[in-house]
Amino acid sequence: MIKRIKKWLWLSLFLTGALLAGLVYYAISPLKLQPNSQEISIQANSGLKSIAKQLVRQGVLSEPWRFIFIAKLLNKEAYLQAGEYTLNKNVSPYQLLLSLNHGKTTQASITFIEGHTFYQLQTKIKKNDALEQTLVNVPEAEIMKSLARHTLLQRACFSRTRFTLIGIPATRLSCNAAIYPCKTN
Repeated sequence: MIKRIKKWLWLSLFLTGALLAGLVYYAISPLKLQPNSQEISIQANSGLKSIAKQLVRQGVLSEPWRFIFIAKLLNKEAYLQAGEYTLNKNVSPYQLLLSLNHGKTTQASITFIEGHTFYQLQTKIKKNDALEQTLVNVPEAEIMKSLARHTLLQRACFSRTRFTLIGIPATRLSCNAAIYPCKTN
């Protein structure tokens, strides 16, 4: 009887060790993405299972269960963040998990030249693929009225040549300059 218990104990320890070794190997092995880098998008309000399924659909993971298990084992499931991410070719599942955990999203910028008109700024915004177009169906007069409420004149000038728009989701852009009204003659 004792021999049988010892035998089952050793077998269960061996199988547990093999399972853990397999998970560690999976976690540190590169995902073997085809291009040099791959852009992925994680939707807002996604849970761990939804994120893993999105990664499978985008060709990053072959199946979701090991990624889910590692995230739960490391207690990272509650801290995964939505956004746009750029993955390098040799990223491992563990590195991917840390990137999603720390919110290391891809950032983009747009540069406005001082003295441009509102129409020129709008055109530049529409041409930028990194910006989410949220004001497509809003008339220009309504946008100008909203800007006027925030103490901006119709011909806005900028204290610096670079800034990012307020109102764009934080996962896309961040504000890095102040906006001041033009001097009028």
